[in-house]
Amino acid sequence: MNDFTPETAYRYATGRCARAELCRADLRPKLLARGLAPDAAEALLDRLERERYIDERRYAAAFVHDKVTNNRWGRHKVRQALRLKGIGAEAVREALAAVDADAYAAGLDALLASKLRTVRAANDYERRMKLLRFAASRGFEPEWAAKVVDRLVGDD
Repeated sequence: MNDFTPETAYRYATGRCARAELCRADLRPKLLARGLAPDAAEALLDRLERERYIDERRYAAAFVHDKVTNNRWGRHKVRQALRLKGIGAEAVREALAAVDADAYAAGLDALLASKLRTVRAANDYERRMKLLRFAASRGFEPEWAAKVVDRLVGDD
């Protein structure tokens, strides 16, 4: 017998949502793993959205802030991660628009300056390419990365 009834699931989910911003993609597997039927899980997720425990825009804003500030991800990587979580394009666009350009540039600068200390390269061209590839792997726009790399490595 499954003790994870819809009411128990509701209390569990609201408790989780009270501790951290969650989206449907975060919460659905947790509910299913605890034994809630898929249709009951969808109904519960709908109820949580109606009651604003789950809010796509709020989640996107928190996710963008955390990933840009703490993980030093670029906009491309953040956009893709939110897309994979099923967050709507409009919510993603709003959250990314709220990123402070100066803080974003400072984060990229600090990230590449740190990486520069560990890069082994035979010449400046190789060093520049390694830094640009690293910035791209973190989701930063090529034009932003090129400006910072040019300043750190120097123009040829």
